[in-house]
Amino acid sequence: MPSITNPFFQNASAQKVATARDMLKAHLQANRETKVFTFAQLREQLPEVAALSGAELRRVCSTLQLSVTE
Repeated sequence: MPSITNPFFQNASAQKVATARDMLKAHLQANRETKVFTFAQLREQLPEVAALSGAELRRVCSTLQLSVTE
């Protein structure tokens, strides 16, 4: 069983979060008129976001100061 302290798995998770963050930034720039998104909308529109866990998605959204509802 892989260890969560293994740097490979930590880097893979960080890479996944960074990719989703970049995709969300681009999505927000393209959809400036929309102020509030739902998790379902984001997961539906962006495959990178769909790959994130709920905690990772909340972290990305808070980093971007994005208001997201359940």
